[in-house]
Amino acid sequence: MSTIIHATSNKGKHTLIHSLMKLFTILLLLSCFISCSLRPKKSIDDRINEAIELQKNKHPEKAMAIYYQVLPEVEDLSKRSVIYYNLGAMYLWDRIFDKAYDMFHQPISATLF
Repeated sequence: MSTIIHATSNKGKHTLIHSLMKLFTILLLLSCFISCSLRPKKSIDDRINEAIELQKNKHPEKAMAIYYQVLPEVEDLSKRSVIYYNLGAMYLWDRIFDKAYDMFHQPISATLF
């Protein structure tokens, strides 16, 4: 009879340890997610400057990706015109004339309406 009681109490310990390990794992993952979301976000100016540097260092694809990511967030017309101008210059360099025209024309149409 004592063997049965001993086996039952061991099972309870294992269940408790297993539950605590699950709880610890969940708390660890939760803290990782929270710490990732608290990472400071680069400002719009920093991202535009990063794109300009990439453009100067012959990485137009990466620069374009940043410009297109930032564009919806930019409300300042002077910053928007810089982005459109730089996109137009890169399209012109790649001889994609219709896209270059659209980019160069964009700041003008934005100020007219």
